[in-house]
Amino acid sequence: TDESAPVIHTREGEQIVGLRRVGVAKKNQIVKVSQQFLSILGCKMTPVGLIMPKGLTHDQYLKVGEGLRVVNSGAMWAWGDFLNYNSGEWGEMYVEAEEESGYEYDTLSVAKRVAARFEFRIRIRNLSFLHHRLVLPFDLPVAMRLLKRAEKGEDGKPLSVQEFRRLLHREKSSFRSADLP
Repeated sequence: TDESAPVIHTREGEQIVGLRRVGVAKKNQIVKVSQQFLSILGCKMTPVGLIMPKGLTHDQYLKVGEGLRVVNSGAMWAWGDFLNYNSGEWGEMYVEAEEESGYEYDTLSVAKRVAARFEFRIRIRNLSFLHHRLVLPFDLPVAMRLLKRAEKGEDGKPLSVQEFRRLLHREKSSFRSADLP
């Protein structure tokens, strides 16, 4: 098998390399096909949009939405983890990442700092990268308390980023000065 050939996993579980069938994959796997698109439950996410097959059921449609949310919410975490993995060992880390991602240095630098601060095992899945970014200036124990509070929310549902910002602004005066940057 050609190791460099793009791989796609179909809903039916077939694994296709290039245009040749080569094996079987798990159902509903989200896999990078090439530098041009991802497959999400039979839909193709490209740099300019989403190509959806006709005949999706409502449940399948909702699952595609879940897949898009996962891809979207994981992007900044992924870039941060990617940059932390390199740690400058392979040359111009940010220059290469800027070219690859299309993001500017400042965005990538923040992604790297947030991902380093909140190691994978302590990230709160129900909250976005931006929730974690908002508490970056705080000591880790304070940041984690705030994130847990955002996760719990007012009514058991996680706070939106906007609600979390309001909470942080409202309660800023109650933070001990040692908690603030």
